[in-house]
Amino acid sequence: MVISVGSNKTIIGESNTSIIKGGSLYLKGSNNVIIRNIQFHDALDFFPQWDPSDSGGNWNAAYDSMTLDGATNIWIDHCTFADKVTDTNSGMIMKNSSTGEVKPFVRHDGLLDAKNGSNFITISYNVFQDHYKTSLIGSSDSTTTDDGKLKLTYHHNYFLNSKQRSPRVRYGMVHVYNNYYVGTADQVYGIGYSAKVYSQNNYLNVSAATTKLAGYSGSESVKGKLYDTGTIYKAYGSSTEQSINIATANSPQVGTDVGWTPTSYYSYTADATANVPSIVSTYAGAGKPVR
Repeated sequence: MVISVGSNKTIIGESNTSIIKGGSLYLKGSNNVIIRNIQFHDALDFFPQWDPSDSGGNWNAAYDSMTLDGATNIWIDHCTFADKVTDTNSGMIMKNSSTGEVKPFVRHDGLLDAKNGSNFITISYNVFQDHYKTSLIGSSDSTTTDDGKLKLTYHHNYFLNSKQRSPRVRYGMVHVYNNYYVGTADQVYGIGYSAKVYSQNNYLNVSAATTKLAGYSGSESVKGKLYDTGTIYKAYGSSTEQSINIATANSPQVGTDVGWTPTSYYSYTADATANVPSIVSTYAGAGKPVR
């Protein structure tokens, strides 16, 4: 079920157990919307498609828990996005022709995606849990009208077992600060075509063997840019804080200049990185207190 949300709307969960289960919120061209204190579970596609032309073959499901499509001035706050239904192979096993990797049946798409010039979006104090492709910003390298738009801020969110796309960015000017990443992950950020990501004071307590702070698909001809300052990387299950592992192959351009700074658009105060686990664990998600 897809629920359209128009402009000038505030949707607040009445209780700590307010849930949209099996549904998807779609904000197309919407302006001035607040969504708060809601749990989102399993926007399932029961008929996902196998696309052999997608990087050698991948399952593509249709529905996100929330899609921002040309939406502006949106605030998503104190919500919980989670997979409660586990995808099973159900005999539907396909193999990627490029890598030989077996691709299991997938019915979930994104948890929170933004595309087509969505702009001035704040995503704060949410939980993103047990998901593979969590948050995609920009749907295609060819959507050149996204350049200069897709301005989003992610702060004080709790990414628990988010395998990738936390977020994955094309074109966007995205500020990612004071977020807490825990559990298993293949990579945290996806720095895609012409992305401009400003990362600050995040805390990564994630699996050390494979996790990269950032990577991107090697097909992009215009590498995205990443600036990071103050982020702590701690191997999951270890007490030792480690240096950040940024992908070396096909890595984004890493430096101090991504072409913009958050303070050009708004004022804010970032919390000390060491305090992020306690703050986010206490305040992020539906039903949690407001700080």
